[in-house]
Formats: sequence, C-alpha cells, structure tokens
Amino acid sequence: MPACTACATPLPPGSSSHTAFALAEAALTLRAAASWRDLEILEACVACLGAPALAGFHSMLLRIRQSAMVAAASFHAASIRATAPTLPRLSPNRSLLRVAVLRGSANANEERLAALLSLSPRAFEAALLTTQLEPHAAVRIRRALTTQLAPARLEHVALAGVADDDAARSLAARGCAILVDGSGHTAGHRLGVVARRPCAVRTAALGFAGSYGGGLVDYLTADRAVVPPAAAAAIPERLSVLPHSYQVAPLPLERAAAAAAVAAERHHRPQLGSFARVLRLHPSNFALWCAVLRRTPAAELRLLVDDVPTRARLRDELAAAGIARRRLHFWRYEPDKAAHIARHRLLSLLLDTTPTFGAHTTAADAALHAVPMLTLPADAWASRVGASLGAAVGVPQLAAHSARALVAAQGALLDARGSSRALTRALRAAAWRQRALGRRSEELWRASRRTMGRIEPPPPP
Repeated sequence: MPACTACATPLPPGSSSHTAFALAEAALTLRAAASWRDLEILEACVACLGAPALAGFHSMLLRIRQSAMVAAASFHAASIRATAPTLPRLSPNRSLLRVAVLRGSANANEERLAALLSLSPRAFEAALLTTQLEPHAAVRIRRALTTQLAPARLEHVALAGVADDDAARSLAARGCAILVDGSGHTAGHRLGVVARRPCAVRTAALGFAGSYGGGLVDYLTADRAVVPPAAAAAIPERLSVLPHSYQVAPLPLERAAAAAAVAAERHHRPQLGSFARVLRLHPSNFALWCAVLRRTPAAELRLLVDDVPTRARLRDELAAAGIARRRLHFWRYEPDKAAHIARHRLLSLLLDTTPTFGAHTTAADAALHAVPMLTLPADAWASRVGASLGAAVGVPQLAAHSARALVAAQGALLDARGSSRALTRALRAAAWRQRALGRRSEELWRASRRTMGRIEPPPPP
C-alpha cells in the first residue's frame, strides 16, 4: 500500500503518485463526487508534503492554511514570470483613460465587475479581453459592461489562440493605462499576458480570492475583513483596501414572473439551503449543517446537485449523521439568473461553505435580498467573504467565532421567529445600505482619479 513520503501515512488505494499535486487532484476528485471517505487522509498528506506545486485555485478548495495558498500561488507566479519578458513601456493615453479588462473562464462576476468599473466619475474606454469563454458568457460580460459604458467605448478582443507575447503587444499598442485581471490562477487564465506588463498598472478585482503570488499584479482589491491588518504582511502584492466590502454588487435582479414561480413552491417548514457547487462542499461544513438539522427537527436542507449518484451519497452522509434522508432535497442548476435569484426567497437561512471556500457571489446576492447567511470565517481570504459582506452592510453578528457559536446562532434564528423577522428587517435595511456602497466606493475612485495622471507602476524588484 502506498504511503505519504513525508509522514508515512498509508494512502488510499490508487494513489500512485505521492506528490502534493497528485494527491490534491485525487482529493478534489473525491470532493466533486461528494465521496469523502478518504478525503481527510489525502488533505492531511497534501498539507505535510507542502503545497507549492498545487494549482493556485485548487489550493483554495482544500483545507489548508492561507500561508500554503500563498506558497502555491508564488510557485506558479515564479514559473510564469520566468518565461515572460517585460515589454518596453509605452506612455498611456493621458487625454482619455483606457482600461483593459482581462477575463478567463466564465463565472458569475461579470455584473459585479461592470458595477465596479461604472464607479469611475471620469469617462474611459474599456478593452474587454476574453479567453476560453463560451459564446454566451462573452455576450453576458459584454452586455453587463455596455449597461455602464457607451458601446463605442467598449472594444471586445478575443484572445483564444493568440500567443501571450502577441496578445500583450496588442494590448500595449492600445495605450491602456490600467489592466484589471479578473481570473487569477483559475482555468483559462492568461497570466502570461499580465506578467509581460502591457499596461503601466496591473490590478486584480473580484475573480480570484487571494494572492497571485507576487510579481504578476501590482495591487489586489481587498478590504479589512478578507485581509485583516495582521495578515496583510503575508500578501506579497500591495493592497488597495476598500472602506467596506470589496464585493461590489449590482442592484437586485429579480423578475416578477420568477418570483411568482418561486412563491408557488413555498414550504411551511424552515428551509436551509446552499447554492454552492458540490466541489465546495466538505465534511467540515456538512457536519455543521447536520448539527443545525439535529437541533431543529422541523428544518429541511436544500442543495444544488444535478448528479443522481452524488445525491445518493449526500443522503447517505445525512443518514450516517442520524438524520432522515427525506429531509434533504435538491435543486437542479438554473441557467436563468433571475430565476436563480428568486430561489433565495424560499430559504429561511442560507448556509455558507466555510470554514473552507465560502460563498462569494451567493453571499452578496443573499445580502441584497435580505436572506440571512451566518458564516464561520477561517484564516483564508476565500473563507472570509461572508464576514466581509456582513460587516459592510452593518450586520457583523452574521460572522460567528466558533463552530459551536455558529450552530447555536443558526438554531436560535430558526427557533425564534421574532428574532428571524428582526434580522430580516435589519438585512433589508442593510441591503439598501449595500446599494449605497457604490457611492462610498466612488469616493475612493475619485480620490484615485485625482492622482491618476501621475500614477506609475511600482519600481522593479
């Protein structure tokens, strides 16, 4: 039987390679199928072997510390920089600010990115560069940006099949002053373009909840909740710290027809739910959900799972925790965003996937629609977004300080309808405050714009 080369722990059958990367891939395969029997062993061995060879995004999904995630990102950043020559600097266009937005794989943040860009009080042009995007995703991003920018000010450049060197030179020739990367170390990224420094300033926003590893972007957009002051020293990039939450959110998206369809599906029992994909589920957060279900026998659990065998395994996990299988129900993936958002109205409580990779876009949607989501932040940025949003909307009590406190607070919220209504009213008021976050962030943009004419990249290391 193979064993971990660092701690000699026997590995599950089929673990032919003992590298951290191979073991992490095996762990994530188990996560994607909700097959958790050997997961704890694999994650422990990944941690003791060291994480530098992990894929940057995969490091966020495993139960390892923030320092290991930064090490993984730094490992990949160094290899990307080693093959990326820096382009000659070109003077950016001073009369009209040009911003390049680089997107890789499709995700749910296009409206938020458009909302962030729309906060600039000065007119600017945007070059939207997309790679490995499905056609409908590229259309969604373009539509989201054109709601904020006149179509004449938006140029869409498809980088699929274009070499990094050619893509960077093409971008530099456009005279863009700022490059906003929205992908980080995710599938379909083009960090080889970013590493060539085609723009004077490179920043990251919304797409990757963590460090790029240093030397790839000059600034990370963050806030004091996701990166507390004590943790900032471990981040190699400079931080552009927003005064509230870095998760800029657009106005609620909910059509009357979608809301009516959901209203017809209302249930009398308390409904707990998560919209996280299966890969984000973990025995640690599932155990917390089971504890809430045991504490509140009338409650039901709803998860977003399409695969039938995976549904069966999750029901088995519930039964192993002493909870009836019939209390677990499933939603299918809903491609219509408005219909998906309307499902929030069914929930008494949204469940976060902390203490590993927590809710991000879903947490913002919940805050905007006054759906309570209590969270348990750990040390990693990806686990702290729910706490960030709670603090930003003025309801910091949504973040618990221990697993026991989290379960107790969730149970009390479900038991006491008066408390639930009071929290919903607070969140409803907070939702309106969050819509004002754009105005607060706009102040930051204005302060930045006063010096934009003089902004220069950090000196080379």
